[in-house]
Amino acid sequence: MAIIKCPECGHQVSDHAKTCPSCGIDIAGNLMRCRHCGEIVLKDQLVCPNCQESLAAGASASSPVSASSFSSNSSGTSSQIPDEDEPSRPAVPPSASRAKYSAIIIAFTISVVAILVGLYFYKTTEADNEMQAYQNARNSAEPAVWESYLAQYGEAPAHHRDSIQLLLDQYKKTDVEWLDAVANGSKGALERYMRLYPQSIHITEAKLLVDSIDWAQAKTAATVQSLEAYLSRYPEGAHIDEAKDMLERLKSQGAAEEQQKAISACTRFFDALGMKNEEVLTSLVAPEMTSFLHKPNATPEDVLRYLHKLYQDEEVEGMTHSVLGDWTVTKAETAMGEPVYTLQVMMEQKVLSANADKKTTTVYRVNAKVAADGKITELNLQKQRQ
Repeated sequence: MAIIKCPECGHQVSDHAKTCPSCGIDIAGNLMRCRHCGEIVLKDQLVCPNCQESLAAGASASSPVSASSFSSNSSGTSSQIPDEDEPSRPAVPPSASRAKYSAIIIAFTISVVAILVGLYFYKTTEADNEMQAYQNARNSAEPAVWESYLAQYGEAPAHHRDSIQLLLDQYKKTDVEWLDAVANGSKGALERYMRLYPQSIHITEAKLLVDSIDWAQAKTAATVQSLEAYLSRYPEGAHIDEAKDMLERLKSQGAAEEQQKAISACTRFFDALGMKNEEVLTSLVAPEMTSFLHKPNATPEDVLRYLHKLYQDEEVEGMTHSVLGDWTVTKAETAMGEPVYTLQVMMEQKVLSANADKKTTTVYRVNAKVAADGKITELNLQKQRQ
């Protein structure tokens, strides 16, 4: 019999005691020696508390404990005698063993918690990313964005995926109708498409095609009215600059033609005077003139009386009128908004007479007004010299 330290609590106890009087653990038949360090341990321990080596091989791989393994000292207590082939090692207090196991458990617990926290934040980040991608897809008009969302977020909430899939399906349907409208090529087909799908990604392209169709018609007509109609409908159209240039040229050309028409009316009037052509004279003046030779509210009859006065001398055979310089023409509008042209020019009048003494040459300043219909509404002569 030998006195040993209880492997559990460290109190001295006989190796033949049934249990430890201090901690109550079984002693007799429940001890063995660690085959690594020689420490006495319990048979059911898996790891040696002294050297931390595995005891998994059990008692068969470790040395049994017997009285010969111990010797008594002079005080009557027993001390452990290590095997000759194994180095002696200091005993590890049971409290240190328990502390080490506690540290392992704490480290394991911390690792598990860290993993769970990481998973939580990962899932949270994934959810945030999915929501952001979903909102971007909802606000986008690009099919590629919708397809990318559906491909990347297969585990997204069902209502998110259904919403984006619906957008993609609607696009595919409208895309077919868009191709049909383009193939048709008519303004009516394009306008119908724009009415049905005002949010389509093709809406801008459709507007440009309609713009081009209307421009082609306006350009072909090539009138002031057609061009002004195009500019009114498309103030920011694709062909706005070309339309403005063409309209300006037409107006300039039209203004020149109208000016020439007014000059022609006055020229023909004086030619008719020289040829004593009453019919032409009356056809060139308005039914009521604002002024004729400074007489207000004159009529064609006043014009004929002037003609007869010029030829009351039977010796007068005719007369000629020659323009001295260029006509000055300005455009204005009446109170009713109708255009009227004011003309000025220096003119030389030569009277042809059978009597050489009665041949005269007089220079007049001509002041006239001609309406848009080519009728003379005012004609006054101011003698300059004779």
